[in-house]
Amino acid sequence: MTDHTIAPGLQAQAPGPAEGIGLDDANLLLEILPDAKTSKTSTFAFEHVLHGRQTVPLGGRNRWLMRKLIERGNRGLTAAELPAGVRVSALILNLRRAGIAITSEVERHSGDFPGNHCRYFLDVRVTEIR
Repeated sequence: MTDHTIAPGLQAQAPGPAEGIGLDDANLLLEILPDAKTSKTSTFAFEHVLHGRQTVPLGGRNRWLMRKLIERGNRGLTAAELPAGVRVSALILNLRRAGIAITSEVERHSGDFPGNHCRYFLDVRVTEIR
């Protein structure tokens, strides 16, 4: 069994209309947190509106995308700006489940296949602490 630290106040929250996504089951969060024994991890700190300062360990593509969001700052990022094959919306969901506030804005795009895409922005200041 893997030992994961879950940010206080994020266990088994039921989603509500005002709260946003929330968690249906604490096990969902355990699935996205890295296993410290088998993957490289970084710990990120941020201020949660209700729970104050929070830290969350992230590894793999979750860590990679968090670093990209921090790097992009106010410009945000879209799937089109990342390598092909990255499931950006799934990674954004993982980060939101970890308690990180991320806004998505729908944008139109033209070209051979016109349509819509989302641009993602961090709603909180996140820093990598290790």
